[in-house]
Amino acid sequence: NHNNNNNNNNELQQHHGTNNDGIRVIIGFSWGGGILANLYWNYQQRQYNVLSNGQEQHLQDDTEQQQQQRQFPSMMFLAPTTTPMSKIALQKDPPLFMRLSSDHRKENVHVFHATNDGFCPYPERWERTGATTHMCRDTHIFQTRSSQQLIGDVLESLLSSSSTHRNNNAL
Repeated sequence: NHNNNNNNNNELQQHHGTNNDGIRVIIGFSWGGGILANLYWNYQQRQYNVLSNGQEQHLQDDTEQQQQQRQFPSMMFLAPTTTPMSKIALQKDPPLFMRLSSDHRKENVHVFHATNDGFCPYPERWERTGATTHMCRDTHIFQTRSSQQLIGDVLESLLSSSSTHRNNNAL
């Protein structure tokens, strides 16, 4: 299972890296949102080396030009079930420790929660990550029109902003 996680992390890093394959938004819903959160958390951990004295040292010292050329896809977490997953795996819940990496801006990472969701009991944990969080008056499956409209509007915004960013980089 550990090798399977490494393969998934490598796939995320490849897609998450130069993004030459056109991926603009990654969406994870429910269990898939939990998997995406775990992949992102593991990706972040591989980017930093925690030294024995507790200080972090960034392993990847990209030049400014390399950072500008690299475009990371936006992410949407819809009711990510990280808490149940963490309990099953006997691990810590990623939102407790995850922070947006320098590769992401707050407006590019969105987390959606529902007020009546027994599967995701701690939505406030995600506020600490630095992501944009949305609380919908809904259930775990986002069945109300207002929730669906909000999710659609955010997705449309992310897609249009990534297109604008691509066009600006091409100039």
